[in-house]
Amino acid sequence: MIGLGTIGGEVRKFDVAILTSPVSHAELNPIEIVWATIKGVLRRENLDFSMSRLQELVDQEFQHITAEA
Repeated sequence: MIGLGTIGGEVRKFDVAILTSPVSHAELNPIEIVWATIKGVLRRENLDFSMSRLQELVDQEFQHITAEA
């Protein structure tokens, strides 16, 4: 992993800003919201605990996810 000190020189060279989001802050990390939504449905709907039902539910829920949601 490259440290920010190494990247800092490149940032200054190209006059860009690095924006970071807190890793553990779900509201600022969209994938966390997606996974939380899917896991909630899986807990509620996967009543027989089978892998086939799990896969079916995951596929179904990913179809409902949009950029606007």
